[in-house]
Amino acid sequence: MAESNSSVLSINANFTWHSNPGSSATVSDHPHWSRDTARAMSQENVEILRKLQNDWNRGERDLAGAYHPDVEFLPRRAATEGGYYGLSGIEAFIADTSEVFDKYEMNFEFTDLGERVLAFGAIHVRAKGSGVETDIQTGGLFEFRDGRIVRWEDFGSKSKALEAAGLSV
Repeated sequence: MAESNSSVLSINANFTWHSNPGSSATVSDHPHWSRDTARAMSQENVEILRKLQNDWNRGERDLAGAYHPDVEFLPRRAATEGGYYGLSGIEAFIADTSEVFDKYEMNFEFTDLGERVLAFGAIHVRAKGSGVETDIQTGGLFEFRDGRIVRWEDFGSKSKALEAAGLSV
């Protein structure tokens, strides 16, 4: 049974299936099974993001497998420069980022919000040319389809991302 405590999801995936001959019961007929399945899927989304962050920070930039072909990627700079759309958009984001920064490390914490995942923390960057390093605070929401990221929007802070999700700060 899944339990939620202070926005932290704990899942115990041990269960036993008993089937009676001739029974037509399905998983969705049980009031907790479909909810538990959704929570488990949501936890899988958190794990996808952790892996993506770890891969990125190790310099692995072949990340298209984590993104849905219809991905909509809206970093904060999208307000002035526009968003990134589709897998070619992800490639353009990587190229744009690599052109400006020689260091770009994501240091996010993730919170399962059910259908979405909240990511918040800082991005540590070092500018090419000047060598200036800084931490950029961030908070955004990830949405998934078919086990891949289909939308990401950065709101600039955890509180703004929670507000965008319709949750109290």
